[in-house]
Amino acid sequence: MTRATTAETPIGDLSRSWKRYLRAEGKADTTARNYLLTLKHFAAWLEREALPATPAEIDADTITDFLLDVADQTSGSNAAFHYRNLRAMYHWLTSRREQALKRSENPMLDVAEPKAVAPPRPSFTDDEVAAMLKACKGNGFFARRDEAIIRLFYSTGMRISGMAGLTYRPDTPQLDNPAANDVFLDGRQPLVRLRLKGGEVHLVPIGPKAVLALDRYLRVRSAHRHADRPELWLGPQGGIGPQAVHYMLKRRGAQAKITSRVHAHRFRRTLTTRLLDEGVDRAHVAKILGWNDLRNVALYASDTEQQRAWDAVAQAGIDSRV
Repeated sequence: MTRATTAETPIGDLSRSWKRYLRAEGKADTTARNYLLTLKHFAAWLEREALPATPAEIDADTITDFLLDVADQTSGSNAAFHYRNLRAMYHWLTSRREQALKRSENPMLDVAEPKAVAPPRPSFTDDEVAAMLKACKGNGFFARRDEAIIRLFYSTGMRISGMAGLTYRPDTPQLDNPAANDVFLDGRQPLVRLRLKGGEVHLVPIGPKAVLALDRYLRVRSAHRHADRPELWLGPQGGIGPQAVHYMLKRRGAQAKITSRVHAHRFRRTLTTRLLDEGVDRAHVAKILGWNDLRNVALYASDTEQQRAWDAVAQAGIDSRV
C-alpha cells in the first residue's frame, strides 16, 4: 500500500497487513493474537461511536477516549494492555518501511499510558458545567445549539454517537413515529430516543432546563437553510457528526477555561456519579444509562463510595482532636 491509501483505509481493514507484518517480524503467536485483538476492539469501538476510523483521521483524544471507555467498563490494567498494543501498531504505521504516517503524526506520542489500577476518574463539577454554558451565552444559532447539546449531555449522559445520531421532524412529535423524530418535549415526561448497539430502542428522560434549551434551539433551527435535514443538530453544511460535537465541546471547554480534559464521556460519568451520590438505586442508574450489566454501575460506585469515605473522614475531624 502507498502512504496515501494506507492512511485513508479504515483501521480495522488493516488487520491482514498487520498480521503479515507481525509474522515477518517473528512475533510469537500469542503476541500477534493480542495485537490483533486490540485492533478488533478499537475498530469496533470507533464504529459504535461513529467516529472517523482511518489512521489519517484518528487523533490522540480519540485513542484516549477509547482507553478511558475500556478502563470504565473493564479495568485500568486492560486499558494499559490495549495501550501497549496500539503503541506497537502505530510503531508499524510510522516505520521507515511502511510510512503510512510520519513519525511526528503518531497520535500515541500524546496519549498517556493508563495506570494498571486506575485512579478515580473526575466528573465535571457544577461550576465547570456552568462555565461551559456561560460560554454559550447568546441568541445566535451556534450559541443556542451548543447550549442545548451541553444541557442534553448533562441531563442524559448519552454517548456522543447517540447525541450526533438524533433526528428531528416537527411534523412527527409522537412516540409512535417511524424513527423520524427522536425528541419528545411535550409529554408528561419529556424524552429523547436513542438506538443502542443491536438496534435496541432506549428512551431517556430529560430535565426541564434541557427542554427549555432544546426549545430555544428548535426555534432558531426552523429558520436554518438546512432545516429540512433529518439530523437534529445542524452546522453550516447540514447535519453534524460526532467529530463536530467533539470539537465543539473542546472549544467550549477552552472558552470556559477548564484545564482538565473535556470530552463527551465525562458527562456520562458525571450523571452516573450524581445519581449514585443522591442514593438512586443502581438498577435505576443502569436503566437510565442503557446498561444491561450492573457491573458497569459498580465501576462508578467505587469512585463515589471512596469520595464519600474521604468526606466522612474530613467531617469527623479526628486529626484536629488533639
